Amino acid sequence: MKRWLLAGLLALAVILLLSPGIVGLIAERSIERQLENAAARDPGYAVTTARFDRGWFTSAGQHRVPLRDPRVLEVIETLRPGATTGDAPPVLVITSHVDHGLLPVGAAARDPAAAMPALASGVSTLALELADGTTIALPGELESRIGISGAARLRYRLPGGEWTFDGTTATGDALAVTADVSADGRDVSLLASLAGWQVAGPSISLDIESASLDWDATMTRVGLPLGSGELRAVGLRLVGGGRNLAFDSLAIGTDSRLDGDHVNADWRIRLEGLAVADRRYDARLEGNAYGDAAATATLIRRLERAAETSTGAPPAGELPYPGAADDLRRLLAAGSRLRIDSLQVTTPHGPIEIALQLETPAIDETPDWPGIALATEGFADVTLPRALVDSSPDIQSRLLPFIAGGFLRIEGDTYRLRAEYARGLLTVNGAPLPIPLGGAAR
Repeated sequence: MKRWLLAGLLALAVILLLSPGIVGLIAERSIERQLENAAARDPGYAVTTARFDRGWFTSAGQHRVPLRDPRVLEVIETLRPGATTGDAPPVLVITSHVDHGLLPVGAAARDPAAAMPALASGVSTLALELADGTTIALPGELESRIGISGAARLRYRLPGGEWTFDGTTATGDALAVTADVSADGRDVSLLASLAGWQVAGPSISLDIESASLDWDATMTRVGLPLGSGELRAVGLRLVGGGRNLAFDSLAIGTDSRLDGDHVNADWRIRLEGLAVADRRYDARLEGNAYGDAAATATLIRRLERAAETSTGAPPAGELPYPGAADDLRRLLAAGSRLRIDSLQVTTPHGPIEIALQLETPAIDETPDWPGIALATEGFADVTLPRALVDSSPDIQSRLLPFIAGGFLRIEGDTYRLRAEYARGLLTVNGAPLPIPLGGAAR
């Protein structure tokens, strides 16, 4: 009995004293693999290792993430004008302390739950480095954990409080963001929530009662992350950065999947209490998009690269990048469908209702645009309340040509448009209207 007890104590000593160094090496390689997976998914967010000092029980490291996404840069520029100008993009600097070993004793001192077997468990601080060399410490901490299988969990926590920098003050309750990533980087889930936030500065004013994001996706063979997600926001008021936006609630949901060689995506939007010119509007939208997976992935990647390198929206009439028309033509010719099952906008004068579908079957060889137009079929059904049209001289003047041309017909208390399109012939409210296509398909 004593012999077995001694053997058990020796085994425990091996686990506690010898495993951390070995596991530390495995953990370092696992971290590198996760960074490689992230860079493969989105080269724009390629993470570089500034340093990584591996010890026996603990390690310390610093990683740098260039911020090139136009949406992220826009937020930074709004909070600190001029921060995104310069030859180099702003950089997110992540400084980490990591405990490793199958039983990370050091991590357990921070959180007993961290004592569960893992390759590594650590905590990081964040800072924003601007092009001029200025470094701004960001509040909150990033907790990370790499399990024995190599799967990673990242959790960013910001306790409630008040923060001030460069004349901008932010206050709010606790904010939490949790991301789970599989060992191979293919499966990602994201859960985020915040409440009671206010941001006030020289160029921006933001109030939001609450917001949450729940998203699960799997990286597919064509390089598109597909899955389901929902974004919710309640009580938002935003003034600044050229925007004036306010609504009571917003919910955006999507479900996407691969159907053979095609992407099939359902999406829905519900907006309540949108404030426009002292009036309030509600809107609901449900639809579906279906298209060739490889062509969709190519189009999305090139649009993202164009957005990263552009200095603003392209001039009117110009495409976002050279070759965009050809990429779109290939997408449509591979078989595509865009469907708006229901778009309803509630106005003080009655509801606006729209249904729409455009579908192009798969074509053996990519035709020119007239050929695609001949193959495409679709319909539209639009209803406008007469009271809305009659209430505004501006709306009346804009719609008068459509009313005079018979595109909008009076049906009781509404204006109605019913249109069908097939093989170059558009039928509007029963009247045929040939479309000059300028040629046939090749």
